[in-house]
Amino acid sequence: MLKIAVLAGKGGVKKSSLSRTLAARLVARGMNTVGLDTDVDQASFARWMQRRVNNGIEPTFPVTADVKANWIRTKLDDMNYDAAVIDGAAYASRDTLAIAEVVDLTIIPTGYSVDDIESAIRVGKALLEGGIKRRNILIAFWSVLESTSQHRDRLAFIQAQGFNVTAGYVPLKPTYSTAMDFGQALTEVSAAGLRTTARVFIDEIIQRAIEVKTDG
Repeated sequence: MLKIAVLAGKGGVKKSSLSRTLAARLVARGMNTVGLDTDVDQASFARWMQRRVNNGIEPTFPVTADVKANWIRTKLDDMNYDAAVIDGAAYASRDTLAIAEVVDLTIIPTGYSVDDIESAIRVGKALLEGGIKRRNILIAFWSVLESTSQHRDRLAFIQAQGFNVTAGYVPLKPTYSTAMDFGQALTEVSAAGLRTTARVFIDEIIQRAIEVKTDG
C-alpha cells in the first residue's frame, strides 16, 4: 500500500484541499484509495466527500473520519487498498510524528508567508529529530499567492535548510475554492489551464511517493 500523509503545524495552509486532491488523483490513476481524516473537530475531508456524493461527482472513494494516530500505526496495513491518504490535524505535534513513522511520504504544505515557512521548517525539523529520514519528507507550495520573487526566495531558503521541496506551486484561485465547495478536487476543475497545473503538481508528488516506497 502506498501511504501518504499531509501534516502541518498550523492551520490556514490548505492541508485538507491537498489531501483530497491527492486521493482523488490516485483514484483517477486507477488506485483503490482510502482517505483517513484525523481532524476530530473539523472532519473537513469527510464532509467534502459527502458534498461530492450529494452532487453526483464520480469517482467517489471511502473516507473514514475521526481516525486516531494509534489506529493508523496498528491497523492501516490491514486495510485492503492500493493507497491511503491521511489528512492530519493541525497542531497535533505528538500525532504528527506517530503518523509520519508509518507512511512512505509526509507532505508539509506551506504558503509564502514567514509564518507558514517557519511552521513548515519547524515540523520538518521535529520529524528529523524523531527519526524520520529526509527523503520521506516533502515541503509543498500549495495554494499560494503568486509571486515569482517570493517563490524563488522561499524555494532557496527551504533548500538551504536541507529539505526536499516542490519546484513548482499551485496558486490560490477562486476557481479552485469553488471546486472544493462543490465536492471536486483541484485536478477536476473545468478551467483547462488550472486543471493541468494541479495535475502536474500532484502527479509529481505521487511519483515521488512511489519512488520513496520502491527504494525502501
